Amino acid sequence: MDINGKTIVITGGGQGLGRAMAVWPAAGPALALIDLNAEKLAETAALCRAAGGSAHTYLANVAREEEVIATFERIVADTGAVHGLINNAGILRDGLMLKAKDGKIEKRLSLAEWQAVIDVNLTGVFLCGREAATKMIEQGNPGVIINISSVSRAGNMGQTNYSAAKAGVAAMAVTWAKELARYGIRAAAIAPGFIATDMVASMKPEALDKMTAGIPLRRMGTPRRSPTRASSSRTTTSPAASSKPTAASACRSGFIRTRIVVGPDSSGQGPRGSGFIRTGAFPAPHTCPHECGPTEFGPTECGPTRSRHSHNHTQSQWG
Repeated sequence: MDINGKTIVITGGGQGLGRAMAVWPAAGPALALIDLNAEKLAETAALCRAAGGSAHTYLANVAREEEVIATFERIVADTGAVHGLINNAGILRDGLMLKAKDGKIEKRLSLAEWQAVIDVNLTGVFLCGREAATKMIEQGNPGVIINISSVSRAGNMGQTNYSAAKAGVAAMAVTWAKELARYGIRAAAIAPGFIATDMVASMKPEALDKMTAGIPLRRMGTPRRSPTRASSSRTTTSPAASSKPTAASACRSGFIRTRIVVGPDSSGQGPRGSGFIRTGAFPAPHTCPHECGPTEFGPTECGPTRSRHSHNHTQSQWG
């Protein structure tokens, strides 16, 4: 999708990854930034204008249905349409599910801590995704929805709530891709590794050290290196582009394997299959010439001779 002149909504656009994703392509699209922090939103909007772009700002709690509905109404009134959504807003309430010493429970993750993260990181993604898709369909606009998941979606110690939400976010992207393709709307999930944002910096130093130790490069990513993935997803998920993923979970942490679901585009064309992204080691691009059925991890049986081979679809297949 050519994003020039298109309206792209970014939740959590006041800081961190949201700000980076807004400023990087600011000169092209009309940006609609949603956040709860008015000061941070104003700063991001100023950075977008300095980069030659324009940005509308909206104060809203993505976990509240009435606020999300009203905000998307305002966005359409201000910009005329919604063409893309980056579901980025999220919070942390980290803690072990329970902590015990000598057989005695000392602390447990509270229901309030669980629910706060689920409300913003999962329910908020659902609400914004639903409203964005509603506006796209009502106006007959093709578009794309990108959910920001996390490598923690596979489970991360001290993040029961966050991991559960991010796993749900990734699953929703696949579900929406299947449901919305008929309307020319694509969906994808991006699973960043640990990024040095203000939110991550609020974690305990010992937790940060442990996370960094598990990264092959022994360092966290930076927000400025992340927008290219979202931009690539935005610019290659056009309904007219065949042989492109309608849903993918792209993982941004060293050598972590994840499945890509390659489905037909909105016109019903393009191959079906599955493959892997292995970040940190990208071999030459490969596109399977056969009609392959989706599988879980491992080789796929496909092709006229039913020969077994392994897929190795890489990030270069995105654009």
